[in-house]
Amino acid sequence: MRFWGSNPAADVDDEFGFHLETKINALRATGCSQEDARREALRQFGPVAAARDECVAISAAHQRRGSWLDYLRGWAGDLRYAARVLANARASTGAAILILATGIGATTAVFTLLDRLLFAPLPVSAPSELALVSHYTLAPNGTHIGVTFNYSGYQYLRARQKVFTALAAQANINARERRAHERIDQPARALPVSDNFFDVLGVHPWAGRPLAPSDDRAHVALAGYRFAAHRFEQPWDAVGKTVYLSDLPFTIVGVLPPGFYGTMKGWDVDLYIPLGCARDVISGIDLEKGGYLQAIGRLRRRVGLATAQSDLQVLWRQFLALGLTRDPKDDRIGCENGAAGYEGTSGERRRSLNVLGAIVVLLLLIGCANVACLLVARGAARQHETAIRLSLGAGRLRILRQSALESTLLGLGGGAAALVVAHWTGHLLLVAFNWQKRPIDLTPDARVLVFAMGVSLVSAVLFGLAPALQLLRGGRIPLGRGQAVAPFASGRVLVVVEVALSLVLVAGAAVFVRSFQNLRAVPTGFTADRVSVLRVARNTDDDSGKPPLAEGAALVETLRATTGVQAAGFSLFLPFNDAYVSTSTRKPDDPQAWPVRLVPVGRGYFETLRIPLIAGRASAMTLSRRASPW
Repeated sequence: MRFWGSNPAADVDDEFGFHLETKINALRATGCSQEDARREALRQFGPVAAARDECVAISAAHQRRGSWLDYLRGWAGDLRYAARVLANARASTGAAILILATGIGATTAVFTLLDRLLFAPLPVSAPSELALVSHYTLAPNGTHIGVTFNYSGYQYLRARQKVFTALAAQANINARERRAHERIDQPARALPVSDNFFDVLGVHPWAGRPLAPSDDRAHVALAGYRFAAHRFEQPWDAVGKTVYLSDLPFTIVGVLPPGFYGTMKGWDVDLYIPLGCARDVISGIDLEKGGYLQAIGRLRRRVGLATAQSDLQVLWRQFLALGLTRDPKDDRIGCENGAAGYEGTSGERRRSLNVLGAIVVLLLLIGCANVACLLVARGAARQHETAIRLSLGAGRLRILRQSALESTLLGLGGGAAALVVAHWTGHLLLVAFNWQKRPIDLTPDARVLVFAMGVSLVSAVLFGLAPALQLLRGGRIPLGRGQAVAPFASGRVLVVVEVALSLVLVAGAAVFVRSFQNLRAVPTGFTADRVSVLRVARNTDDDSGKPPLAEGAALVETLRATTGVQAAGFSLFLPFNDAYVSTSTRKPDDPQAWPVRLVPVGRGYFETLRIPLIAGRASAMTLSRRASPW
């Protein structure tokens, strides 16, 4: 009955005092004096202090539990009321969820694609311990030019390094499946790797056995799960089967687990073969002279990337001093975090994804402004309700909590609907970037769900901020239904913000369109009009045994004899394909080697694309003006 709430200590003291007083009165009735009766009552009652403290603790615990239950009941009641309010306003609630689903769904789809290609860790054991070892040289203008390792350099580092538990390598070239007198609709691609490649990654075969050190020159292979499931009736049936790479039989000894597609994000590897078999199945490849290897290692405990890079740099200087390679003497070694493997996209496509991410964030902000305007308008229409709740004793914080719960429910509803939008938007992005055949899994995982939940809650805070400010600042609350509702400054601010964001988005779109037009007008150095591209897969035995350039030359001669063909040429890589062969060249009297990016082409290539030569003629090697060291 206390006005200021419960007091467990006072209640226990009153209870103890009542029992003592009753006992004292009973003893006095028997003829005892006041002092004797009190002393005897305390003796019979026992340790008062200990009993009092225990009773106070029990009573306080009961009070706390009751307070928390009342607090939680208040939240539950506000949550039920918020759900009823949103359910009654079906039109505005549906519009808000639709707007949020579009913005959050597009943002989640772009994040999912970027996460799969750039940020998600590899599905291997302890990916944070992996390090990518790069080899680069400095160009005359000071820029870094990446160069892959040759076999001798890799073996030198592997045998002498002390910072990794092991150092593995993979080739950046593929062998193609081919068998004489047999047509293969979807020929497999085989990636040469070192014998310790899967030990370093911590990946164990799903079926069969891994590669062994004794397999370095053996014609054996590990099959990817996706390839094994597509080629054979059951994935485990692949073990013991034979595939032909450049007419040579390779026995599949194991199948890798599902979900592992290699260290290159977004790319699938069908087969893995020993590194020593590369020259057997890839014509014109010499791992000793050319740099084709990419290295990856697992760091030892308490060894950082900086320490590993410094140690490998010393070893690389020692290797260069031996004179076993023509690499420039100022080559450098770099180590970077390998948890996410190699990036699955680069160049213009990565920049396009980043720009697309910025655009969808702007769309999300505009959507939040729209939803905030809806809530502000609905809040203005509910001011009579707010006035009644205030008059009945509700505090502003309680009303603010009610508004926050409504915003949170809207945000969560929009986030749930956004997962469906993100699923379809992600597939549209794959079609737009022509990545339908890549092994990019857009199924939401824990990282995507956490991101979507975070964006939903942040969006709820953003669009719920204006109604909250409206309630905190108060405004003029009408006392009767006939009075006009005064406008709130937050509504005007939201309109300004929405218009500003829309202008930024429209201006950005105009700039992108103009940039696209300018790019189309930039001279590329060749003429693509009336030029057809023929892609040839070497999966027949018509010219088996011929190197790629000789095979291309024979095909070009056939095309030249075809009616209607004015010119014909061939190349291993198309323009703007960002593909080349890394090598080096040097002046006759200069021991300094210069890095060169080489594109093998055949006779007629420059004439077909109408690429002019500023000096000399098209011969064995034609240097671009920028790359020439002379």
